This record gives sequence, structure tokens and C-alpha cells, in this order.
Amino acid sequence: MQRKILAAASMFVVLMSSPVNADVYCGGDAPPVKVLTYGDGRVLILTGWRGDFFQVCNLNESWKGVQPTTCFAWMSKLASAINANKRIGIWYGGLEGSGACKTLPTYGAAPAPVYIDLAS
Repeated sequence: MQRKILAAASMFVVLMSSPVNADVYCGGDAPPVKVLTYGDGRVLILTGWRGDFFQVCNLNESWKGVQPTTCFAWMSKLASAINANKRIGIWYGGLEGSGACKTLPTYGAAPAPVYIDLAS
């Protein structure tokens, strides 16, 4: 019995000390700086919080689980944010650490957002 308790306690310590991926909300403090739309459908944005371009979706084909119809809706939000000088926020699942937004992989290596929020 004592071995089972010791094994369970050891497993708990190992799990609690391992890095855990969490959901991260990036931005919300400034409008997007620029949106690029490539001929192959890739949509990349430049934000003040990242400082380099990163892909959010593809208008022509599914990209990392984001469908083109969703991409069109996101493009609409991004264009509205730029035109109205509104802030955006992007929610990512499975990123790690408080600096995850500033170190988000760039261009096509970026993870797919869960959602894009147009803030007031």
C-alpha cells in the first residue's frame, strides 16, 4: 500500500513539474499594422506585438485546420480593424509561456489561431 502511495505521489510531482501548454491571447492592445494576401491564398499579418509577419489562414485551402470560409471572415475582421483603427486579439491554443506572443513563429510556421477578435 505504501508503495502505491509513493508511486502516485511521485507521478504527481513529475506531472506538476513538466511544462504545460496553455491557451494564450495575443494582442488586443493595437490594430494590425499590415495584412498581406498572396496569390496562393495565404493571409499574413504584421502586428505591433509580434514585429514580424505570421500567417493566420489561407483563402484557397484548409490551413492547419482553418477552413477558407473562416479565413474570409477573419480577413473581414482584419480589414475592418485596419480601416477603423480598431484593436484585434488572436487566441492560440497550446502555446507555452508568457512571452509566447512575442516569439510566435513567423510566416507559415505560425500555429493556426483558434479565433480572431475585433476589440472595441
